[in-house]
Amino acid sequence: MNERIHILMVAPWSAPKIVTIPNTLEVFQAIVGGLIQAVPLEANVDIICNEEGKLMRLPPNRRVGWDIIFGTFLVVGVSGENFDSLPDEKVAQYMDLFS
Repeated sequence: MNERIHILMVAPWSAPKIVTIPNTLEVFQAIVGGLIQAVPLEANVDIICNEEGKLMRLPPNRRVGWDIIFGTFLVVGVSGENFDSLPDEKVAQYMDLFS
């Protein structure tokens, strides 16, 4: 598992940002503001969001499929059972999608 990962952070009403963060549960929880939930976007790419974002009345962020993600979320790569850096071609794809 990589100690630091290169990912996208998407806050409500903001353009996505490329960030490099420590690859720890505590950092993910701090960014999303609570318990995390991984939502698959495609093979080897997940969203990490607040599991209770709707219940906590976090601000609506982006529509993903048939649902809306509430609060800040992260777009990360997945390697086996671990979160990993988002591949460069996916960074461009999701920057465009969530802009």
